[in-house]
Amino acid sequence: MLVLCCAAPLTVAASEGLIYAAVYTCNATELTEALVAACIAMNPSMTDRFSSALIAWKERNATAAANARKLYVSEMRKRFPSEEQFQQVAELIKELKRESLDAIERNVKSEDACPQALIGMESEKSDVDWVLK
Repeated sequence: MLVLCCAAPLTVAASEGLIYAAVYTCNATELTEALVAACIAMNPSMTDRFSSALIAWKERNATAAANARKLYVSEMRKRFPSEEQFQQVAELIKELKRESLDAIERNVKSEDACPQALIGMESEKSDVDWVLK
């Protein structure tokens, strides 16, 4: 992942975990959809199973993902009250999200990545609420 050099002027150390958690929780649906699309591209024969898993995952997580996004924006506003600080952190989160999307593309090439992703999506352990615990 990206070294937090661009946020160095901020008091990020205490909030670093919040920033990394925000990357997933604020973008859970988009990252999960990207994972499914990449896995289907690598394993077209699993399209139906991945599609079903994604629908079920979205049904379980739609509200939690929206609530998590609101929570993290609120927390970031508290921890980084100036607009300049908030925008720096927002840009960092966008960069980390891009890196996460790139990592998905690289990692699905691993032989067991997609089957493991599918198992995770089919269980509640991939749910946004579970991740937040």
